[in-house]
Amino acid sequence: MNIDQGKLRRALDYWTAHGSDTVKVLRYDCLVGESRLDPVSDKLPHVIFSHTKSILSLVVGRAEEQGLLSVDDPIGKYLPEGLGDSAHRALTIKHFLTMTTGLRMNWTRELGGQLNGTKPDRVREALSLPIDHQPGTWFEYAQTPLFVLTYVVERATRQDFQDYADQQLLSKMGIPRDDWFWGRDRAGHSDGPGWAVFMRPAHFPRFGQLLMNEGTWNGSRLVNASYIKDMRTGTKANPGYGYLYWLNSADHFVNASIWGRHQISGTPIPTAPKDMYFSWGYVGQHTFVIPSLHMIVTRTGNIAPDTLEALDDPGNAAIMGRQKKAYYEFFKLLMDAVSDAHPPEPPPYQANRWTFDFDAGAWVNPLENLAAVNLGPNAPEGCIPGACDGAAGFEGYALFAGDAARAMISSVHDITGTATPPR
Repeated sequence: MNIDQGKLRRALDYWTAHGSDTVKVLRYDCLVGESRLDPVSDKLPHVIFSHTKSILSLVVGRAEEQGLLSVDDPIGKYLPEGLGDSAHRALTIKHFLTMTTGLRMNWTRELGGQLNGTKPDRVREALSLPIDHQPGTWFEYAQTPLFVLTYVVERATRQDFQDYADQQLLSKMGIPRDDWFWGRDRAGHSDGPGWAVFMRPAHFPRFGQLLMNEGTWNGSRLVNASYIKDMRTGTKANPGYGYLYWLNSADHFVNASIWGRHQISGTPIPTAPKDMYFSWGYVGQHTFVIPSLHMIVTRTGNIAPDTLEALDDPGNAAIMGRQKKAYYEFFKLLMDAVSDAHPPEPPPYQANRWTFDFDAGAWVNPLENLAAVNLGPNAPEGCIPGACDGAAGFEGYALFAGDAARAMISSVHDITGTATPPR
């Protein structure tokens, strides 16, 4: 496969030493190397954080391929009557895929409901956020709005989101239901941003293979090639972001910090090919796709490769942001291992220049802070702390508990060889 195994091992060991639990490299659909920890770690369900977003994007693409929705459709086409006002219902599926809804960012609301349980219905929460910017013109790396996207898929397909994802995408790709579990809010809405989604890292390369093959799996079309093309195409609002995937082709991009949006100059990872695109989950959950080399790289871990960097802004230290040295060095080592490609010598490592749009209102906004606990005029209609329409809504928690137990039993079975109880 034109890979120098000695040099590849140095790259794999470098990332393992920087907090990786698993690292896999595939070329032409063949595994050419993995970390020394993979034989055990890749069988254990791992929280995948915002890698979830990349899977969600593929599920939307599958529904479009089946003619069940169009990314240009307004979400109001699928929402029940009375849910959301006309402005929110006019937002398109594409606005959510590209994170250009224009919805207000308030971290108190983003995190509060997740951490303290006062937000039983994240769909209503998203649709109560004021629209501060013209949709399509402003990128904001937000979490809550993606609950709307999983709900729209449910409404369009007339199936529970997770059932649809399982039957129409994941199982077709050889990822059994017992190998993952997916969180929900208390109303039963499936997690869109990746607050509580777990999957075995062994399956990460499959997403890269589907993308590398332009949406086909074993000769069967799962996602339209035009959707894959749009997925890896940036917007004017953020050239470095497509349909919930990050793009290495951009010479500048936008991301989040807890203090405000970051506007970052430079290529995300200059030691990697420009055509690379990738998922980015908190503390480094990734599938990287490099079409020009027919190469896929995956990584999971509980420690970001660059945890000690970016200390000038701790709010950006562990998420996709400025060029970070551990990514720069890993891909430099990896590219050196590819004997049939000779990329130009990269410039010496230098952190990207960046600015951010400081937004005090992202934390301190009396009306939004009250809304974080379902109080005040900006709170979702019909909701109080812990309940909406008078119901506490524990359905989602019950479903999640059952799914989690099933996946854990399955992983124990695979590691120990013991029998799995019948479902």
